[in-house]
Amino acid sequence: MILFRKSIFLILLLLIGRNILLYATVNNQSSDKKTEIETIDKNLSVIRDFINFKNDSIKVLTFKTLELSQLNNYQPGIESSYYYLGRFFYLHNCYDSAMHYYKIGIEKAKINKSELIISFYVGMANIYWDTGDYSGGLEITFEIKRLFESMGIIDQKYEVFNYMGLYYEGILEYKSALQNYQKSSDIAIKRGENAYAGVVFANMGSVYNKLMKYDTSILFFKKGVALEVENKLFRNAGRTNAALATVSLNLNQIDSASFYLKEALRYNILSNDSTGLVRTYIALGKYYIKINEFKKSIDILTEAIPIATKYQNKSELVDLYDLLAQNHYKKGNYKESSQYFINYIELYQKVYDIKKINQVSALEHRLKITHQQNEINLLKIEKQKSITNYLFIIAILFFIISASSIAFGIYFKKVNRRLIDQNKKIFEQKDILEELNKQLILAEKNMNKVDELKSSFINILSHEIRTPLNGIVGFSSLMVGADISNEEKIEASNIIKKNSDDLISTIEGLVDLALIKSDQLFVFKEEFDLYSFVKRLHQDILNLRNTLYKDHLDLQYIPDNNYSSYLIKLDSHLLKKVLIKLLNNAIKFTSKGKIEYGFTILENYIRFFVTDTGIGIPEESKITIFNQFEKGKNVPKNTSGLGISLSLSKKYIELLGGKIWYESTVNKGTTFYFDIPTQ
Repeated sequence: MILFRKSIFLILLLLIGRNILLYATVNNQSSDKKTEIETIDKNLSVIRDFINFKNDSIKVLTFKTLELSQLNNYQPGIESSYYYLGRFFYLHNCYDSAMHYYKIGIEKAKINKSELIISFYVGMANIYWDTGDYSGGLEITFEIKRLFESMGIIDQKYEVFNYMGLYYEGILEYKSALQNYQKSSDIAIKRGENAYAGVVFANMGSVYNKLMKYDTSILFFKKGVALEVENKLFRNAGRTNAALATVSLNLNQIDSASFYLKEALRYNILSNDSTGLVRTYIALGKYYIKINEFKKSIDILTEAIPIATKYQNKSELVDLYDLLAQNHYKKGNYKESSQYFINYIELYQKVYDIKKINQVSALEHRLKITHQQNEINLLKIEKQKSITNYLFIIAILFFIISASSIAFGIYFKKVNRRLIDQNKKIFEQKDILEELNKQLILAEKNMNKVDELKSSFINILSHEIRTPLNGIVGFSSLMVGADISNEEKIEASNIIKKNSDDLISTIEGLVDLALIKSDQLFVFKEEFDLYSFVKRLHQDILNLRNTLYKDHLDLQYIPDNNYSSYLIKLDSHLLKKVLIKLLNNAIKFTSKGKIEYGFTILENYIRFFVTDTGIGIPEESKITIFNQFEKGKNVPKNTSGLGISLSLSKKYIELLGGKIWYESTVNKGTTFYFDIPTQ
């Protein structure tokens, strides 16, 4: 059987070579342009049929066909040659070369108004997706959509809606992604394109996985992969199986995950899909983490990095750096973990470029405005036709009833009244449009302000991460390389610990914000003694005070004296976070005096309080003090912190079913209260 397959393969190669040699032969002495154009068309037919074999002979033939087309100034041959060169290099994962030929070809297609312009756009969209440039890909897809809308065939193009779904998914806009995927699958099924529908179903499974709707995700993935395999889309089948493995891990279905990983590797190798292989390695890394094989996870993820780097799989590199940072941290390799985390942060900011995403959103908004303006223009044309018809009727009536001046006068008054009403409506519409224009101008100003705030936040975040990292690296080097006393080593160790705690606090705060925003931060209630809990916490507060060099402050713990112990059922981890953040702020913004904290046990709830004699909170900060990334108006600009402590505290308390408020006097101090229900 194997010998038979080899024989068939050799015969096929011989036939391909024979056809290539046959059609590549160009008679340089021939002056018959028609014959040469026929040769070009035959060459293009061979290239189209055999380009997926990834044979270098196809590349040579395509270059020769391009040269012959240029000699004869045969534009269809030139455009097709550039498209097939782009396609050839894309299939070989040479994305820069592929993009180069696509861009040359699309400019020529635009000049000639060729149908191939659509194929060039789709090819470029594929590259943007594989390299993780989601904002660039979404912008290209909007251009394709606008082109199809101008041609009146957008409702036939399932590919466009699929790509829009992919890029919306890439920039985390899951609702828009699902809407576009649904439209794509509906059109594909209606047109009998079941193979493409399978790809779209798998993409929908990916979104539901990210939304943590795992059962729905598996249904769509299985539906998609069945159609992909049936239609021999092995490249897509490999990627879908890798995704199924990830979902199975999320559901703790280890055996299922192992099966899907084997299938994914088989299809990756069968289709020579480097990007798919990287995704499978990522899923395999997660599998090893799940079974606590951290070294194997590190090895497989490290093996994937050069592949992802070579083929510019930016989104996959983000996942690789993140997973490697986690693995090395669990293995105790803190230096390696820190480096991978820095790589993760830097690449994440590039892939999810907020400014580019906003530019794409603005492009989408402009396209919507243009579409609305076209509808308004059509309404105006219809209205003008109606007015013309009215005038024609008036003219006929004028000749018919010219003998009756009284009847004409009555009719004239009616028409005049109608015109007055229409003018009144026109003026009202004008006022509405002017008001809308003002709102658009205001929205544009607000958008610019948001961009400034986001840029400011990124700068602050960069400072808050790099400052402790510099401290950790600097003092670590000092301890290793310099001849210093034990006392100096202890001091350096304390500084390293403080910087590590600051860095962990910053990262945990940002992670918690993201989890809260996506409804993924859960409450885990457990029964514990409140007095023992706060008593243990008191030592942490004393250490915090000393770490902030505020050991001159009087720190007092005031519990409810009516009890000596009190059992409650709460999430102790969230309660500790709230108290630590409130006390950290109290210590940070109090230069002298005292800080008191404690609780009072009431009938159905416990009231906690934190009081300081610090700088206080001004009245103008009352509205924004609990907003994320906001600080009090009287807080010095050089004060560290992202401005998320109070925002996070409020969200933690709300998760516990409670509420928070404060009383404050500027330069005298502040008292924060929060109630947590006990039932």
